[in-house]
Amino acid sequence: MKAAGASSRLLTTADWERYILRQCQLLKIAHSSLYYQAKDPSDEELTLLRLIDQQYLETPVLWQPQNDGVPSRAGLPHQSQTNAAEDGKHLNQEVKQWFDLYNQERFHQALRYKTSNQVYYQNDCIEDAS
Repeated sequence: MKAAGASSRLLTTADWERYILRQCQLLKIAHSSLYYQAKDPSDEELTLLRLIDQQYLETPVLWQPQNDGVPSRAGLPHQSQTNAAEDGKHLNQEVKQWFDLYNQERFHQALRYKTSNQVYYQNDCIEDAS
C-alpha cells in the first residue's frame, strides 16, 4: 500500500543532489567535504611525524607554552611511560617521588608559577603571623 499522495517515480540526479545538499545543511557541514578524498602521506611526512613524536616523548617539557620566560613544567617527566610496581614498597617510593615533584618542583600556572609548597607555606606563615 502506498501512502496518500506518494509518488512512485525514481529519484533523478537533480533530486539526489538536492537531498544531499539538504542533509549537509542539516548537519552543518560543507557540501564540498563530501567529495574530499584524503591522500596518503609521503614517506618524508611520515619520517618527520615520527621524529616529532620521538622528541615529544623524550622531552615533553619543551613542548609546553612559556609565559614571559617563566618556567613551565606540565606533569611528570616521562609521563607517557608506565611502569608496573614490583611490590608495595616500590609503589610507595614511586608515589612519594611523584608527590615531591608535584609539590616541590612543579610550577603551577594557577598558582602564578609557584610550587604548591611555596604557596602553602607562604599562606601558613601569614596565618600564623596574624
